[in-house]
Amino acid sequence: MKSKWLESFIVLGVTYVILAIFIGEGLWRPNAFVYAFGGDAAIIYYNMIFHSWYGQGLQLHNMNYPLGESILMTDAQASISFILSKFRKASFVQNNIVGIVHSFHYLCLGLAAIFAQRALRKKEVTVLLSIIGALLIVFLSPQIFRLRAGHFGLAYPVVFTAGLYAWASVQKKAKIYPVLLFGAVLLFFGVNNIYLLILAGGWVILIGIVEWYKTKSRSFLLLSATSFIVVAMVYGLMKGTEVEMDRLDIQWGYYFNRSTFEGLTYPFTSLIGTLGAKAKTNIEPVCNLGLANLICLLLVVFSVFRKRFFNRSSQFSFRANAALLWSAFLMWIYASGSLKFLAEAIPAATMFKASGRFAWPLYYALSFASIVLISDFLKKGSKKNINKSKGKRNWSKTGLIGLLILLWAGECFVYLKHQVKFKQYENHYGPIKLESLKKELDSIPHALDDFQAIYSLPVMVAWNDKFRYPSPWNTEYYSTRISMVTALPMLNAKLSRLGVTQASAATQLASHPWIKKEMLHELDLSKPIMLVLGKDHELTEGEQWLIDHAEQILSAKAYALYKLDLKSILKPSDYSCNTTEASFYRDFDALHKEDPLFGQGCLFIEKSKEKHVLLQQEVSSWPKENYEYSVWVHTDHKKYGMPWMEILQFDNNGNQLDRAYFDIASSKDVLKNWRRAGVEMQLSSKASRIEVALDRLNQDFKIDEFMIRALRDTICIKKEGIVNKISINNYIQIEDQ
Repeated sequence: MKSKWLESFIVLGVTYVILAIFIGEGLWRPNAFVYAFGGDAAIIYYNMIFHSWYGQGLQLHNMNYPLGESILMTDAQASISFILSKFRKASFVQNNIVGIVHSFHYLCLGLAAIFAQRALRKKEVTVLLSIIGALLIVFLSPQIFRLRAGHFGLAYPVVFTAGLYAWASVQKKAKIYPVLLFGAVLLFFGVNNIYLLILAGGWVILIGIVEWYKTKSRSFLLLSATSFIVVAMVYGLMKGTEVEMDRLDIQWGYYFNRSTFEGLTYPFTSLIGTLGAKAKTNIEPVCNLGLANLICLLLVVFSVFRKRFFNRSSQFSFRANAALLWSAFLMWIYASGSLKFLAEAIPAATMFKASGRFAWPLYYALSFASIVLISDFLKKGSKKNINKSKGKRNWSKTGLIGLLILLWAGECFVYLKHQVKFKQYENHYGPIKLESLKKELDSIPHALDDFQAIYSLPVMVAWNDKFRYPSPWNTEYYSTRISMVTALPMLNAKLSRLGVTQASAATQLASHPWIKKEMLHELDLSKPIMLVLGKDHELTEGEQWLIDHAEQILSAKAYALYKLDLKSILKPSDYSCNTTEASFYRDFDALHKEDPLFGQGCLFIEKSKEKHVLLQQEVSSWPKENYEYSVWVHTDHKKYGMPWMEILQFDNNGNQLDRAYFDIASSKDVLKNWRRAGVEMQLSSKASRIEVALDRLNQDFKIDEFMIRALRDTICIKKEGIVNKISINNYIQIEDQ
């Protein structure tokens, strides 16, 4: 027992030594720095800190106001945030949220190495090799570089190594406590991040089933059952706290973020990728198996066919871990995107849109099997009852094994040097930086309690796969920090699985002035909202309209604050119409009758690999001036993606003169989950024909109200039987004045 504790303390100590070398000051001053500055990391820090300071239970209320979101559906480190929220009155916790979380990460890396080392000892790996192997497994794991990427809620190898320990213990006929220990680890980190629940829990369920199939031992069914129960518990907790939203049925990312051969063998995090100055690619397929592991795998395969290098007993030691490897391989099949039909057959499967992460168990399984193989080979190669010539061959093989360990260690060194030892950014969520922001806000001539929420401009809405807006750094940075300081929630949302209606409503508040703001009915009209404007960005007409109706209350170098009385934007902007007709107009009232935007019908376009041509029109007689081409497209929640609008001009000989290509997902003009695509284009003096089409039709779409008008015209359209609605320049739902 004493030796076990001693080995564990050695592993933990060496882990901290390695971290000290590569993290340096960040290790002993964890609250002074952040892993990444901006992007995903900024939102994770924001969610986590806001909930720790102001949150209640498992509901996240800092974004998507007034609806909010379940904290389990976000990367807010739910378990940690929930616990920290219970100690929010303690000043140390208040001022050191970042440092506490960082320190917990480092401790968990040590615990991950301890679990791996104990699992290796269960397989009778020598003490020295088990310590070295455990550290190599943890520090080459694909989760390490998630710290730098800002996805630090995923950077917990401890869940996987705890699974290895539980499995190895069951193989050794151990008592039930290792299984229960793994269940507790899975529960905590499964609540903390749902991906870790599915990846580690799903892997261990498969391990138990495969082992039971081989051995018929009920102990492995207990292992699978424990994992399944934890997964079911967390799933029930998630469904019980989930906010009702029309989330996308088929999420983007399942196939596009799949595991690849490159991601397994030579990604930018690998030795080859680093030394070869390989360009960085999408981070999701990155799961470097490591050169040493790949060489071990190749040698085993070679030995099976040629009976070279490894003897039968060594081959058997690799096969003894077959359940580990086969279960991980099954996980990789999903990660590879080979089961693309799941996206159509079981849409819920695409909720895990970073499918490449399902390859992570393959790394742990192969790494563990390789260390066990090396240990068995070294022990058998060191026997004294071998003749001289055979001994020479064994010594050469032992030397090669040593080179494999050195190669593995070298790859770890390069990996840590380039993916962990990087520029650490000053913590802008600490008491000093936030205190300076508080002082700036003290100059506001209004009480902060008077405001009900924050709305950031330019519009910040993500990560619904139907909406694509750039998120200016200063808008995101100051919006989230001001929210943290004031405890005001945001109307905007950057949530992984944001519902279509919620994304539409948050966007519509900044839609064109002629579009009525439906979201106002859900807000308290007696309390203003605070507009946070990131400076030096081009605003849409609707965004500028909000600014024009608001009172500036603070102007700083990179941002400005405004007080917006919601009653001032209850009615759309005034308008006046001339009698000019549109150059081209089609309302589709005689076509599809199901839920049109305006009128009696709309056009139904079926999914197609080809673009759908809406119009081919001779324009030789048209005045050669600026025109706006506009159409409305319905945003449903069936599948990711929106079409693109293409406008082409041709001369008399059929030669293309000009082209405009507009991403409808970038449109900020929204009405009842419909999006308006509006493109301005100068008609060329040589143009004799135009073509207007919708491209990238990855699903069926409904469209309505297609108009082409000269920019100098203001065109109003009323329809019989529709009261208090009017279309002006193809902006619908205007109250008829």
